[in-house]
Amino acid sequence: MSSDLENNPLLKIFETEFIPYKIIKNEHYFPAFEKAIKDANNEFEKIINGKIPFSLSSFEKITDFYDQLKILYNNKRRLNSLDEENLKKKEIDSLISEFESNIYMNKDLYMKFKELEVSNLSNEEKSAYKTHMRKFLENGMNILNEEDKLKRLKEINLEIPHLISDYENNMIKDEAELHINITDENDIIEMPESLKETAKKLSKEKGYEKGFYFNIQAPSYKAIMMYCKNREIRKQMYLLFGSECYTTKNSNINIMKKILELRKEKAKILGFETYADFVLSNRMAKNEKNVYDLLYKVREKSLIAGKRDYELLYNYAIQYHQKNNINLENFNSLEKWDISYYSEKIKEELFEINSEELRKYFPLKKVLEVLFDLLYKLYNIKVSKVENETLYNEEIQVFKFEEDGKIIGYFYIDLYPRIGKTRGGWVYALKPKIINKIPIVGICYNCRKPNENEEPTLSLNESEGVFHECGHSLHIFFSECKFKSISGLNVLWDFVELPSQFMENFFYEYDNLKKFNLSDELIRKVQRMRFYLDSFFEVNYINYSLIDLKIHSNDFDNNSDIEKVENEVSIDVFNRPKGISRSLSFSHLFNATYDYSVGYYSYMWAEIFAFDVYEEFKKGDQREKAKKFRECILSKGGSDDPNVLFVSFKGKEYSILPFLKAKGLE
Repeated sequence: MSSDLENNPLLKIFETEFIPYKIIKNEHYFPAFEKAIKDANNEFEKIINGKIPFSLSSFEKITDFYDQLKILYNNKRRLNSLDEENLKKKEIDSLISEFESNIYMNKDLYMKFKELEVSNLSNEEKSAYKTHMRKFLENGMNILNEEDKLKRLKEINLEIPHLISDYENNMIKDEAELHINITDENDIIEMPESLKETAKKLSKEKGYEKGFYFNIQAPSYKAIMMYCKNREIRKQMYLLFGSECYTTKNSNINIMKKILELRKEKAKILGFETYADFVLSNRMAKNEKNVYDLLYKVREKSLIAGKRDYELLYNYAIQYHQKNNINLENFNSLEKWDISYYSEKIKEELFEINSEELRKYFPLKKVLEVLFDLLYKLYNIKVSKVENETLYNEEIQVFKFEEDGKIIGYFYIDLYPRIGKTRGGWVYALKPKIINKIPIVGICYNCRKPNENEEPTLSLNESEGVFHECGHSLHIFFSECKFKSISGLNVLWDFVELPSQFMENFFYEYDNLKKFNLSDELIRKVQRMRFYLDSFFEVNYINYSLIDLKIHSNDFDNNSDIEKVENEVSIDVFNRPKGISRSLSFSHLFNATYDYSVGYYSYMWAEIFAFDVYEEFKKGDQREKAKKFRECILSKGGSDDPNVLFVSFKGKEYSILPFLKAKGLE
């Protein structure tokens, strides 16, 4: 081993309890990948030549170091994509794509799987076997004798990751560049002082003589939509957000169309009519009809509720204008950029408290305390804070999870936005279970960052989001699978959001809200606020899900106008403005780490199961229910059919009624 490799901290990653970020440099990644792949290929050759006995376990173990390395690399890109100097990103992406294609395009390895006596395997082994056989199918092992098609399939597999990387990079560029600078403070007079202070500071940092700087990152964008009284500025911000990677210099139109074209071609090569058919053949939903049936059913109910909520909000807005002597000229309808502003106003009047005042009840420290108390109550998990100097960012907090005196893992919390950090919220396994003695699981979010000397607080949605991502984390921590291919989050993708969305419900329970020193009256108001005017969100979400299906169908091609297609698919109670497209910055569908393509519907699919599970928790002792939930679902990963796992917990098939009732749709 060369001296450079000997001094490469990534090669000693299994020897350290935490990730030694302080000494890992960008130039360490490429040689580490080269070694990991070279060593793995040597071991695969030994299996093929019979020097190592073949089994599911021996096959999976070969890529342990490679898998750990890929996790660190992908997380680095999601958490700090701007730091790419000396990283050799394109070279690494090529190594990854080629290596993974070569594994599942290897005819000799495929035959090793084919020779297994499947009838002698346990249910868990059969699930792992099925997972790997699916990957062989995805890489053309069902067309072994068609060399031209196999060659083309490999080319596609190598090209798509580069395109997705370009797509994500364009989003990051626009996120850094798209902004407005407001010079008249009167336009944002209703905005909380802390938000104005942040915006004023940013304006100076960006080189403006005066003003308040707002970009399209979630906390900044939401501040304008909720608190800016100037309707034209709200409209400007909404259209700016909708223009991301569409009408900007960092357009993703050609990149997106190329990705979709390659996905379609791949599906055809593999014998599927559409890419949607290809994806859904390995989902709970099974086919497009089942997905459309669900989305159309809920959209019909949501539109009825949406029309009612629209009239309610529009009439309120008229009254608000009249009461405050605001000119009603040209206010003939509510527009998309009015929703958050007037929703905040009507909630404040109806519930006698606004979002900003509510934040004071939810200090981050207290939210985590209540969450960790809940983990002890349900699962006997004790949580304590750990001081750690090896983190990738100083804002990260680290906690230790213990059960019966034994450490079951470390929990990282990374809550605030940074330029180069992926938007939204997600969970990541820095050191996954099975290949590490003690796993490290983290949650990422993009909450509003406090100003200096200001106590960190969370909104209701942000607090709920922390509970949500913790639900994902438990799916990883509690996994008892023997195979990493089906461990933790490696389940059918329309089942993966069940534990997370289930966990959200506990934040709104009376006993937990009481811990925040809320009065009984305020608790009732918070519980009512959860799904108040939620029909707008549901309709919007369903439209996005339908757009996802549409662009992955044969009806969409290089000649298609993406804005026109989105308009045709979407049915809403609001007018759809011209000049916007969400498909060009729809990171769920074009993502290197978590691929939700033909899968955005899965949030609702899993949410139906989540509400049904929570309904069961209302019927008896929660500790006993949690024990059963852990045994039947959280510990099982993808070791069995999700429907089987669900029935083992509930004792019967799922019902959609708890979901509909909770949303006020039944």
